[in-house]
Amino acid sequence: MTLAHGVYTSEVPTSVRPPIEAMAGLPLVVGISPVVLGDRTNVNKPVLCSSFAEFVTKMGNEIVAAGDYAYSLCEFAKVYFDYGVGPIVVVNVLDPDDADHMLPVARATLAWLSAVMSQTVSVFGIDHETLVLDNGEAGPALVTYTVDDDYTLAYDDDGYTVITRLAAGLMGSGALPGAKITYDKLDPTGVVAADIIGTTTAGGVNKGLYCVEDCYPQLQLAPGIVAAVGWSHDAAVMAAVVARAANINGAFKALAVVDLSTDDYDIADYSEAAAWKSSNGYTSNSLVCCWPRVEIGGVRHHLSSHFIGLANQTDAAAGGVPYVSPSNRAMQIDGCCLDDGTEVFLTQTQANVLNAAGIFTALNFTGWRSWGNRTAGYPASSDPKDVFIPIRRMNLWLGNTLVLTFFSQLDAAMNRRLIDSIVDSANIYLNGLKGQGAILGGECLFAEADNSAADLLNGQATFRIYWSPPPPAEGITFLIEYDATALAALFA
Repeated sequence: MTLAHGVYTSEVPTSVRPPIEAMAGLPLVVGISPVVLGDRTNVNKPVLCSSFAEFVTKMGNEIVAAGDYAYSLCEFAKVYFDYGVGPIVVVNVLDPDDADHMLPVARATLAWLSAVMSQTVSVFGIDHETLVLDNGEAGPALVTYTVDDDYTLAYDDDGYTVITRLAAGLMGSGALPGAKITYDKLDPTGVVAADIIGTTTAGGVNKGLYCVEDCYPQLQLAPGIVAAVGWSHDAAVMAAVVARAANINGAFKALAVVDLSTDDYDIADYSEAAAWKSSNGYTSNSLVCCWPRVEIGGVRHHLSSHFIGLANQTDAAAGGVPYVSPSNRAMQIDGCCLDDGTEVFLTQTQANVLNAAGIFTALNFTGWRSWGNRTAGYPASSDPKDVFIPIRRMNLWLGNTLVLTFFSQLDAAMNRRLIDSIVDSANIYLNGLKGQGAILGGECLFAEADNSAADLLNGQATFRIYWSPPPPAEGITFLIEYDATALAALFA
């Protein structure tokens, strides 16, 4: 043993654990993107994007002047980042290596005039890996040109392919009136609901919504919201969104956000929305249902895209804690509509009918505003923790935060020091939330009634948290009464 003669100091880990807060509104959205314009390997895997520019680089982009987006992730990313928030996690299921998602285009003439070195093929989403360019001859006279030796390929801002021939290559700079081109292009209509729902293959590879399971292992981020923008009006997709959000990695839970149908065959009027919602099973307590669609500048969006952006914008203004409702927030839209563009106008009374059915909507009242505080579980459930969107989100967020904070203490010796450390850490955190105004009160307890001798002997400890996130001030009433006694002022 080494002789230690003197006074020494050393440090030990702090017994109180600083919280590792989950990102309450981190969205994981499954859909489709023109991935060949970005990184074509970004298929069926979670991709983190912190800005719209990063999204375009990784996933490609679609520019829409009017009407609908063909690629749902482009819509979502554009809407979301326009609310000044981030990041996002997206999962693209459109696979350029899947023949069902591509459309072969027959060999056609692409004539070159003399000295014209570049020309644009005005077709969106050509897969450059399938493009073949030749001199148009047959038999021994056929010459197939080589990319980067004879010509280069690039995409312009519209997603069209620009071919530039190289003077030093076989194409030269003279006229090539018989040149031919063959290629495959993206076919977003080839993607079906089953692709979005996904599966886990026999080899353990996740696809579609099952990629939610890959988010934390690969990115070390726990989603706070799961969505399938553009697809969730399909009841089977909705059910998959709810199921995947309810149990992530056996540890985390997220809010599911979906859209009800905006096909006038299903819901032509606000008064039909509640019945459609109920009959199609859109009733989970951890689900937010949005109706109708919205638009800006003639471009239609799904309301779920705006809800997710607004929720994160509201969280950011509240210090990252989701205790404030995203209802009654200014929206970046100029109208509501159905799929076919039919305009939808709602009075406050009509919007309240939707709210009473657990449907989030939009209202033009001193400008376009989001409208609705209730989850899809309302009115079947009346428990505040289940029916108010901010309280439901707070419960989900606290659960994820507790998992992240105390995971490092799993398998430690179950002694009084461990129990006190967990209780003290949780109470300090809850007191901080109370001071912030995020909760009205909160307390963590380790009670004997919750911990039987059998459970403790089996290594199982249960802690109880009492807390009260504030409900939204959904109604404010002024009682106005005529004060007849004030008539005495006439004789003063």
